[in-house]
Formats: sequence, C-alpha cells, structure tokens
Amino acid sequence: MTYLSDNSRSCLTKLSTGTIAAAVRSVFVLPAQPRRTVEMQDHAAALSDRPDRILRLPAVLDLTGLSRSTLYRKIQERTFPRQIALGARCAGWRESAVTAWMQNPISFRADR
Repeated sequence: MTYLSDNSRSCLTKLSTGTIAAAVRSVFVLPAQPRRTVEMQDHAAALSDRPDRILRLPAVLDLTGLSRSTLYRKIQERTFPRQIALGARCAGWRESAVTAWMQNPISFRADR
C-alpha cells in the first residue's frame, strides 16, 4: 500500500481533474517580487539629485555597444543625442541623454 502526503494527494487530484497549472502552482511556489524598500527609494532619490555627468566617447561606446561610425551616423540622423562641446577639441555626452536613449533606442528622437 502506498501512502501519499496531503500535498501529493491534492496534486494528483488536480492533475486528474485537468488543472495542470494549479497542480504546478501548488508544488512550485514562485517567490514574490521584491518590494521597494526605503533604502532603494533613498538610493533612487539620491541618483536623481546628483548632477548630470559628462561621458567621453570611449565611455559612450562601451555603454551603448555601438561602433564609432554607427554612433556618428545616428547623431546625424538625429536618433542619438548630440554631443556637447567641452573645449576646442573636446566633446562629451550628457549621461542622462545617453541613458534616455538606452531605455528606448528605437523610438528616440533627439531635439535640436
């Protein structure tokens, strides 16, 4: 004679009645999504309060994964944020603009 635990018996009952999803849910309990803690909210607020950083070309290429020629073509097509002049031969990109592009690169349109 085979003895089944209550959990196994209820799983077999659910399987025999055709509700496989219910049987799977009763065996595999998925972890709940983590809640935003106070520390997470404070960290997000601190990030929004800090000044915008300027990223140079190598950092932008590393973040985006684009090649140099693709980056400048996208700037010309206005589908990537324009760089800002830092000096006579020095340029950079606002970190917030690059982050905005990374969140939605397909529909991004740069303002002129």
